[in-house]
Amino acid sequence: MKEAWQTQFENILEKQFQDIKKRNRRFSLRTFAKTANISPTSMSFILNRTPNWSLSLERAIESLEHLKVTQEKIDHFKVIASKKLHEAAASLSEFDQNSMLTSPHYIPILLSQNLDTVPSNKVLAEKLGIEETEVLNIIENLISLGHLERVQGKVRLPAASDKLKTQDGPSNEVIRQHHAANMDIIRHSLLNDPAEARDVTSLTFTGDASQIEEVKKEIRQFYQRVHAIMNHSEKKNEIFKILVGFMPLNLHESNESL
Repeated sequence: MKEAWQTQFENILEKQFQDIKKRNRRFSLRTFAKTANISPTSMSFILNRTPNWSLSLERAIESLEHLKVTQEKIDHFKVIASKKLHEAAASLSEFDQNSMLTSPHYIPILLSQNLDTVPSNKVLAEKLGIEETEVLNIIENLISLGHLERVQGKVRLPAASDKLKTQDGPSNEVIRQHHAANMDIIRHSLLNDPAEARDVTSLTFTGDASQIEEVKKEIRQFYQRVHAIMNHSEKKNEIFKILVGFMPLNLHESNESL
């Protein structure tokens, strides 16, 4: 059975090939395959939607770049493929331990153990604005919870684990504390990081309350697109955070006051 990204890949290549053929009727499948850096046989299988054609996701993305497919289409394709590209991050968003949500330090420290060059505890403490002993305590807690493991004296993220998933949602109070912790991270960045290292913007606008759910859906898709772009990088040398706040200002008079 084909994965969603494979079907999307077939759709993009078919349209790209047909668009070129409309401009140049002599344009051949062999030339198209060569441009995409795919063998003519494989390209034929893909365009004919033959089951079980063999091409890795990474090669598929490279072929779209070779064909000069628009960046917008490539980004969308990465989002379609994002389940495979960021399984670990999708799991991290579902932690059930309250400390993961109410403290702004747990997840940065957790993910730091998966960087190409793991920062020292001293560096983590300085960057997060906490004591080094607190970094050590958080690491030990993450190990005890099963989110990190110690192998031959070194700490690392374990292979995919069921402990990173939960069926129970956190309480409203935990979510509130989680949002407050995120605000602390933004405040720390404003005070300590150079302006060129961050992008903090805001937008105020009018609208209708019936559109709220549609806007929330768009925000989630924005997160997915950005994550798909960044997580596809071969290098892992930094941890980033996006915080989007969307809320009514409630400046109108309530019915009770009328």
